[in-house]
Amino acid sequence: MEQWIDTITNASSPLFIQPKLHWEFLIFGVIMIEQIWFERNRVVHENKRSDIEALTKKINSLTNEHLAAQKRKLIKACAISNELEWISHPNDWVKAIVDATFKEGLTTVAAILRNNHGCIMHGHTKILRSYDANSAEAAVILEAMRIADQGLKKVILEGDSTTVISTLKNECLQFDWSCAVDIQEARKYSRKWPKWRFRKVPRNCNSTAHQNAKWAFVRKWVDCISSNFV
Repeated sequence: MEQWIDTITNASSPLFIQPKLHWEFLIFGVIMIEQIWFERNRVVHENKRSDIEALTKKINSLTNEHLAAQKRKLIKACAISNELEWISHPNDWVKAIVDATFKEGLTTVAAILRNNHGCIMHGHTKILRSYDANSAEAAVILEAMRIADQGLKKVILEGDSTTVISTLKNECLQFDWSCAVDIQEARKYSRKWPKWRFRKVPRNCNSTAHQNAKWAFVRKWVDCISSNFV
């Protein structure tokens, strides 16, 4: 058994020409040893034996299941990596990345402004009263717009709320009563600064704003945040 384990785990073994083959055989070998040990216990303690052909099929089936699971994880990890990759915008544009933490009627909003190099220009948090998730997301967009309303003519506002972002991009869409005031106010800023844009992003793309909102909620922090901390 020790010789088997040494052969399976030894990546420099002449059995493996390619690293990929070693990894696949390593999974196969671990499953094979596990099943052999399981069959050994069946013989010793239960006096039962399995059919060799059925046992071989079982080992192959388990190996294929594990390899398929590893492949799915790899595909998912690559997709997340692509989503998290920073995509720069033109030099004269600023990204305002926003998120909110909503709990027990209170919302902590966080807005992070970045330049085209991804460097943080400004971070800000605020605690507000909200009724639901939509009103919280509308509040954080509005807060970011108030911060950007200091002469920033070209701003991309990014949030993960499909409802709020879609409503702000299309004035023909109706909005929920809970966020009506904030949506109306946000649309005024949009008219004032016609080059501002809204963009829906996945949750993991605005993780910086999300983590800052959670931090500020716990510590009841309401103010600017140092770029060194963010």
